[in-house]
Amino acid sequence: MDIKHLDYIITLADEQSLTIAAQKLSVTQSAISQHLTKLEKSLGVPLFNRANSEWTLTEEGRLYLDMAREIVRLEERTAAAISEHAGSGSGTVRLGLTMGRGPGISTGSSGTDGTQYCAHAGRDSQGKY
Repeated sequence: MDIKHLDYIITLADEQSLTIAAQKLSVTQSAISQHLTKLEKSLGVPLFNRANSEWTLTEEGRLYLDMAREIVRLEERTAAAISEHAGSGSGTVRLGLTMGRGPGISTGSSGTDGTQYCAHAGRDSQGKY
């Protein structure tokens, strides 16, 4: 999931400076400004008050910022949960073997990581190989 655009808003709100936000994000000021202009146009409201070189959030901007931070947190939690699940070694491995093949693999054997393996020759009780 690409949520980089949310980082633009979060960083700009935190820094209250387009110059510093662009430096921190390693992008041009123009990139942030163009993104913000498109976003504000699509929402129909300004998210920032621009006074001199200081950028402060409007009320709608504070609401958007709260939601943006929550989305970033959810994305981080989702990525961590998926990574944890993928590294858990859990799941089912099905092997289809011809009769008399597959030496060293036995029904119900356990791998060193706790993964359960089950090898069948022919169809199981549900008609699956």
